[in-house]
Amino acid sequence: MRGRGLAKQLDRIDQLSSPADATLEHRVTIRTLRSIATRIRFLTTQAVELDVELLALVPKHPAGPTLLAEPGVGPVVAAQLLVSWSHRGRVRNEAAFASLAGVSPLEASSGQRTRHRLSRMGDRNLHRALHTAAITRLRCHAESREYEARRATQGKPIVTSTRILPRRVYRLIRPATLPAAARIEVAQAADKL
Repeated sequence: MRGRGLAKQLDRIDQLSSPADATLEHRVTIRTLRSIATRIRFLTTQAVELDVELLALVPKHPAGPTLLAEPGVGPVVAAQLLVSWSHRGRVRNEAAFASLAGVSPLEASSGQRTRHRLSRMGDRNLHRALHTAAITRLRCHAESREYEARRATQGKPIVTSTRILPRRVYRLIRPATLPAAARIEVAQAADKL
């Protein structure tokens, strides 16, 4: 089954049969494979149906349309970002959002060597959503690829997308979740910059 796509693997599993003189292990293996294939088909169908529901639900959130317009952010990633954001007041600033996502740098210095590493704490589902968006941006978004290429020529690490994307997401979600009066103040402050 190696080298085949998922659909072909599932079709091949359906074609498997146990001869009458097969061992118990062989029969149980075939039955288990068929059971797993049935579950995979069911869950794949369910995921497609839920994606349609998310695509209808996410734009109803004030930050939803803005997130969906962002390269690399689809309905599942946008939904996870909004669920992790939870409510106004949960995340007080960019640093708190980076900490929540598990992408804030932690000092890992030793002796005379100063360095930082990424935190392994925080909301792992949020971290996965940001990572998925960053990888998709690097694969499909020309500006992100150019930025990473520029960073590489400067000798900087390529992981910067996953460090910069939380800042961008924070700046997209925060204004949309503020009360109307605060949104006006934020927009006016942005216009002055």
